[in-house]
Amino acid sequence: MNTVVRNEKKQYEFVSIDTASPCNARCIFCFNDWANIKGALMEPEVFEKTLPLLDMTGYDGFYVSCLFEPTLNPNFTKILSMIPEAGKNKAFFTTNLVKKLSEDELLAFSKANLDHINISLETYDRTLYDRLTGTKGSHFYENLERLSVLSKENGMKIRLITMILKSNIDELPTLIKRSREEISPVRHELRTPYYFKASDAQMDVAENDLLTRKELDEKKEALIAAAGGDENIIIDLSNDLESFKKKRAEDFDTHVTNSCERPGSANYRVRIESDGTGHFGHRAETKELFDLHDLNDPGQYFIDALIRLQSLEASNYFLGEITEKKKGLFSFGKKKDEALKDLTLPVTLLETRTPSSLDEAVLFDGRFLHLSGWEAFSLRNNNVSGQRMLLIKDHDRFIAFKPFTTERPDVAAALSDDSLKDSGFYLVIDTEGLSAIEELSLYSAVSDGEKIIAEQIA
Repeated sequence: MNTVVRNEKKQYEFVSIDTASPCNARCIFCFNDWANIKGALMEPEVFEKTLPLLDMTGYDGFYVSCLFEPTLNPNFTKILSMIPEAGKNKAFFTTNLVKKLSEDELLAFSKANLDHINISLETYDRTLYDRLTGTKGSHFYENLERLSVLSKENGMKIRLITMILKSNIDELPTLIKRSREEISPVRHELRTPYYFKASDAQMDVAENDLLTRKELDEKKEALIAAAGGDENIIIDLSNDLESFKKKRAEDFDTHVTNSCERPGSANYRVRIESDGTGHFGHRAETKELFDLHDLNDPGQYFIDALIRLQSLEASNYFLGEITEKKKGLFSFGKKKDEALKDLTLPVTLLETRTPSSLDEAVLFDGRFLHLSGWEAFSLRNNNVSGQRMLLIKDHDRFIAFKPFTTERPDVAAALSDDSLKDSGFYLVIDTEGLSAIEELSLYSAVSDGEKIIAEQIA
């Protein structure tokens, strides 16, 4: 290959842990379906088995709490103290600050030296706060004021998250300014609620407080003006009442990955429940579950899991090996795609070079090769309009892959050809058993079920 191959070590995109699964609030925009949740508290010795994952995830990728309230675990400050100094910049937790927290607890939070703490702040109106969070007489504002003071004294970073709702939209410009003065958050994200699936009653309440697209557009300028150009204030108005209703009517699965999202090197996720059980989230479906209680060597288990997940992803691109039957004829030794089932096809290698580029080649863990670029061959080859493929030539054999198509408006603009807006490709190859990477050649190919025509890219 004439492209420089970059070597990297695979990591999980993020590790989502909950050290407690009960919650002392019932926020109207919460993801959790409380009718089907049983509370559990994670013991410190179980949490300790998650710590090897710190070395396997990137910055800001280790969630010490995610969907529930961690301060309900009586061992939470001890759990925070177990996080090694070298990994603290990757860790954070989210809290609602509803329960009365002692001075020692708040001090421990402020001195934990984590990357940040997430806190939800929807309003400074106590009556509205009680309605939005399903609480009454909480200690939220008292805790927030004390923690804000301690954070400034001890260098703790606070991030605020604010839901944009019908009931608080007019207060938000004032809330933005007040929170900046009193709390000094390093980041303040204001966003419309994500779609979630819960009980009909729970979703009805949330739906009644969502803004229409027209209402959001009317309020947009006031929010932008209040932010005053501060790049640490993020305003996300992407979700609206109409989209919520549409997804609800379609029984939309909140865990479906957008098929237009480009796959990449950071799409493996670990989810660990407060009872110690867990699973992996990934573009490729996997049924693998685990229980931390059963893992004698969790570090090795999660390292091995990264290899299994990468192998699973690579298999989704693999179509089969093309082996020579007789001169000029090839067949697929292994078929994964119905369009190429039981085919023996003549293959023609063209000498021409249609505009194309292999932009990036990354080898993860010395085995899994990620290729991305663009090619116009399959799009411009009008006489063969069928299965788009990429071929890897390894000495005297070809291996066929089905690439992921990506948008490349930059290519379309540069070549003044709108047909090239979808000319991008992305591909993952398991190189186990192949020759050295430098000896491989990459071809763009198309097949209509009768023939394969290929042209070299790199």
